[in-house]
Amino acid sequence: MKALITRKVGMTSTIADDGVVTAVTLLSASPCVITQVKTDETDGYTAVQLGFEEAKPSAVSKAQTGHLKASKVLPKIIREFRVPEITEDLKVGETINPEVFSVGDEVDVTGTSKGKGWAGTIKRHNFHRGRKTHGGGTTICDAPDPPMLVVRNVERTVGSKR
Repeated sequence: MKALITRKVGMTSTIADDGVVTAVTLLSASPCVITQVKTDETDGYTAVQLGFEEAKPSAVSKAQTGHLKASKVLPKIIREFRVPEITEDLKVGETINPEVFSVGDEVDVTGTSKGKGWAGTIKRHNFHRGRKTHGGGTTICDAPDPPMLVVRNVERTVGSKR
């Protein structure tokens, strides 16, 4: 099985011999532990649940501690990967290292962007500030109809999964 949970470290670029510059993402890839194996008989589908990074025991709930007892680790991040079939080497408690990948392998990547916190309308929706006098607001004034409220307001700019 070729699946791994990693953490993004940063970005850099490489320059090839012919001068082509390519953007490169740097990842921190430590071993992942198999925390659960799901089969067609028990769960209705085949998947492997992996854990990444070590968590403090106080940061893990009692329910999750009981779930992770068989793997003998308390991971900080748990993700599930669907697999077509379960092989013999996929057992609870085993580790998956970055060596399962080789140079030139194509991979699918999913990540969550950073949240940007509480953002105003200028930052969040590219509104203009407008003039500083005589009121004004975020309404569209078309006479003779009543003004329609613009619903793009100040809110949190949260991280999104891509």
